Amino acid sequence: MFQRDGKLDVSDKPALMPPAKVAPQTLAHLVDGQSEAVRLLINAIEARQSNWSIPTLIDLFKSYQSSLDPVPTNWFRLSGPFNIAQDLLDDETLGANTPTTVARHFKQVKSFHEQIRPYLEPDPDLTPSRPELPTTTAPIDPQALASAARDALKILTSPDTENVLHGGAQSYLQKLAAATERTAEMETFGETEERTKQKSMVSYGRRLLADIGETAKDIVTHCTKRFLTDEDAATRLAVLLTDLTEVLAKIVQLLPG
Repeated sequence: MFQRDGKLDVSDKPALMPPAKVAPQTLAHLVDGQSEAVRLLINAIEARQSNWSIPTLIDLFKSYQSSLDPVPTNWFRLSGPFNIAQDLLDDETLGANTPTTVARHFKQVKSFHEQIRPYLEPDPDLTPSRPELPTTTAPIDPQALASAARDALKILTSPDTENVLHGGAQSYLQKLAAATERTAEMETFGETEERTKQKSMVSYGRRLLADIGETAKDIVTHCTKRFLTDEDAATRLAVLLTDLTEVLAKIVQLLPG
């Protein structure tokens, strides 16, 4: 995260690290092409819902689509929904059943995404590597994860954090929690759809764990100096962070690994 107007907002990691390439006009042209490619992909997925129904994918690509307008400045927001969707479409079982039309449109979207990458993603040569999270096929409780996401969101949109978190950061966290809840509510019919839902929930859970944990750490860093002279505010935030830590512990217990 980084400071915007004196508050914390969502940023790439590390904060404000420049991308490998800087060319606003080229980026704008690529985003225009990607917007149309994503629109066609969503249409293709919706057209095949009768016999290939994955509502989660529609939600993910609509979230991705909304991040393209206006022209994005943040790779973190753009890559989140794309990575989860790609994980689903690359799945051994789901990928084999992907309609040809959907696969063709996704190939185009993936191509544009990779072309956009160097104009937004922090230069990988200057970015420290992050450890991979463990992977497993053990089941996750969708309703319990959605409940934990709601609890975390309630804490991160409370009056005590409104003075710390920028509206953009809160909006991002709200969308992430809402997407988690929508997926948890998704009704499944058959093993393939249930597997899709499970993969989605695990992906959302890992994203929640990483993003909320990072937010909590940055809140502490951001507010340390301020609270040296405001004991009451420091006490309130300490309670808030304790509650948030408990929610994160629940998410850790729910995630496989």
